[in-house]
Amino acid sequence: MYFHELLRLLGTQPRKHKPREEGLTMVLDKLGPISEEYLEEALPYVDVVKIGWTMSSMVSKEYLVKRIRLYREHEVKVTPGGTLMELAYARGTVDKLLDKLKELGFDTVEVSNGILNLSRTEKDALIRKARLKDFTVISEVGKKNPFYRLSIEDAAKEALGDLKQGAWKVIVEGREFGRATCIFDDEGDIIWNRVYSFLKSLDKKHVVFEAPLPHQQIELIVNLGPNVNLANIDFKDVLSLETLRLGIRGDTYVLGKERPLEVSPSARFIYFVLRERGPLTIRELQQLTGLSRRTIHAALRELREHYAVKDYGSKGREKLWSVT
Repeated sequence: MYFHELLRLLGTQPRKHKPREEGLTMVLDKLGPISEEYLEEALPYVDVVKIGWTMSSMVSKEYLVKRIRLYREHEVKVTPGGTLMELAYARGTVDKLLDKLKELGFDTVEVSNGILNLSRTEKDALIRKARLKDFTVISEVGKKNPFYRLSIEDAAKEALGDLKQGAWKVIVEGREFGRATCIFDDEGDIIWNRVYSFLKSLDKKHVVFEAPLPHQQIELIVNLGPNVNLANIDFKDVLSLETLRLGIRGDTYVLGKERPLEVSPSARFIYFVLRERGPLTIRELQQLTGLSRRTIHAALRELREHYAVKDYGSKGREKLWSVT
């Protein structure tokens, strides 16, 4: 873990060691082959492993137990994911499932509401049942069906209820592809006004954002800080994500620093106006700068390539823009 001599040369302090309460990295494990040598290097940066979907049922008991034991030896919590629990609830086998998970070595379970439409009472009962069997509970809010996007108010209300029942953390659904979910649009871009509305009700240390795409990870770290909790991370991306958190990558070097923008003069002008007066629509940027819509569009495109501006929601029918 950490080549400390190189970090010192970079003037960088390593992050807090495990167990952590924030800055969590939650990996999605699809049970494919991973070299033990790589795992030895990567697992110190991993806090939770989710064995995806219902894949725990697709391999032999021996393979699964060995995998779980390796994670637990590195102080990594292991959960089978929420789909397994939802399906067991639909079939009336939750108690038997929890006993079997304990036998296999799982120490954490996920209580989600992504497939079923569990009532508040039903979800409360599942959280309490898992806690009584000495599991750490991670809950999840949001739907897997892209045509049913939970309102941010309902998501926040559900999350607060989960925490009240004893959930350790609450995951905001992002799915494996990071598109068309609670905080992502159909292209996978973050809808920032939804993120900020959600965090008005909850402390970010209790929230885990599923963010499988690198640009989502970068934007969340730049905007919410290196200790934002992130999930659905691929094992191959664990080390690169840690460099983003430490601010030793070009994408997050701006953390705690004045942003050095190597962009065109018009893009630099738009950035300055947004920083001082934003968020603003393109029409408002036209009025304030005197630039054409075409020039503003080009400037915003250039700034987005540098992760310097973001879509901040809408004002009427027009998109709002803000600096990151």
